[in-house]
Amino acid sequence: MVAEAPTPRERVRATASKQRLFAAGMQLMGVQGPQSVTVDEIAASAGVSKGTVYYNFGSKDQMLEAMLDFGTETLLSALHEAASHEDPYQALRLMIEVAVDFIERYPAYAQLLLNERRTERWAMQLQVLHTQVVEVIERVLVRLVELPSELRSTVSAALFGAALFAVRQSASPQRPGDKDSAVRATMLIIDGLMAGGTTR
Repeated sequence: MVAEAPTPRERVRATASKQRLFAAGMQLMGVQGPQSVTVDEIAASAGVSKGTVYYNFGSKDQMLEAMLDFGTETLLSALHEAASHEDPYQALRLMIEVAVDFIERYPAYAQLLLNERRTERWAMQLQVLHTQVVEVIERVLVRLVELPSELRSTVSAALFGAALFAVRQSASPQRPGDKDSAVRATMLIIDGLMAGGTTR
């Protein structure tokens, strides 16, 4: 017997639950770290039962992997939408704003990107995200300025890294909520590329 496809309402409920779990997990991991946070704590914070978590994911590690996937899908979807702007300069600005907003909202996700890529646990998963983000940036960047083919990926990765670092700086207790500075600082790199290269 073929299982029936979920209804639109069921899909909305599933997405809403994933969003709650993602937000709760990211908040708790930002405080305690991924190793210390428990399924009970994430489930309670998300407003779902522990049984629901295990029914949907099977284990804590599988839940964390699914949360990372959900975060990846959410970030990439927003980046792709911003990248579709017809003006590549404005597209890059929108993409930086999207990344900064996302990382500012989920700082623990940025911490995972920066730290967990060095460990075996989620290295592959986070590397895939990093590669996909860099590819989106590169596709827009080459619409704006001519770069040697061997440098395109490296420059795009540097832009992503600069945005990560800038937003972490702007989220520090010494400079809370200075999102605009993070965006402007990253855009200065793009301005420098335009000034030093050949714009299209």
